[in-house]
Amino acid sequence: MVYYVVGPDGNRYGPADLPTLNAWIAQGRIAPQSILEDAHTRSRTTAGMVPGLIFAAMPPTAAPAPFPYSPPPAYSPGSMTPFPPYAPSGNSTEVQLAWGLGALGLLTAYLGWFMSPFLALVGWILATKSANRTMPGARAAGYLCLGAILFYVLFRVVYPNIF
Repeated sequence: MVYYVVGPDGNRYGPADLPTLNAWIAQGRIAPQSILEDAHTRSRTTAGMVPGLIFAAMPPTAAPAPFPYSPPPAYSPGSMTPFPPYAPSGNSTEVQLAWGLGALGLLTAYLGWFMSPFLALVGWILATKSANRTMPGARAAGYLCLGAILFYVLFRVVYPNIF
């Protein structure tokens, strides 16, 4: 019998008789799933179904190498943890102390005490540190401390006779 070998691109190669086809099998050019077309009847079949073709036992193929990355976990609503609630870093006592020192600095500036700008300055430093750590209320406490310093400078140094 004479056959054509139909390639994956659809082209026909041959015709070839059984001994030629067996030689091509030995060369690795034809596999059992290759398509052959009978030269006389034009019927197509796989090479493994044609009597007279000898396919040697194929060595087992090696398993493919494992993929180096694991796939992402499947999503399920209970498997994902939500973001933690917003929690500012730092201690709110610093902000409370800045508020207290700012208020005390403002009060002592009104009373004319010499230490009032220093109290307000320490409060402003604490408020600035807290504001850098995004503590709520820290900027407002800093503004109060700056206001106390400005109040002291204006009304005790520049215009001392007003109060």
